[in-house]
Amino acid sequence: MFSQSQRVTRADFEGNKEFRTSHGSLFSLRSRGSFENALFSKIKVAVVVSKKVAKSSVLRHKIKRQALGALREIFNERSKRGVDSQKTVGTVIFFAKSQSTKALFQEIKTDMGNLLRYRKN
Repeated sequence: MFSQSQRVTRADFEGNKEFRTSHGSLFSLRSRGSFENALFSKIKVAVVVSKKVAKSSVLRHKIKRQALGALREIFNERSKRGVDSQKTVGTVIFFAKSQSTKALFQEIKTDMGNLLRYRKN
């Protein structure tokens, strides 16, 4: 679980016009702000898995846990490379696609990493 300061609030969802959308094979990314070189603690994160993707709450929570774990690893790798902690705070929201129900952790991590790396600016 993320700390309260790292979670996206309902107020962060408002103003959807400011978000940019990118699509991967397992997730769609909606992002706002500059988080290219920001520390993980400066970024607000959310993963949304709808009932359309997985009817079972157990499966929805499994996808969400895997996705949040992958994000944690991605941002830990970035922080080890040395980043500037003074960058603007960003908001990152991942929406799971139905293909994510059968994906392995490494596939989820790769897809999320690619979305963060190649997102539209």
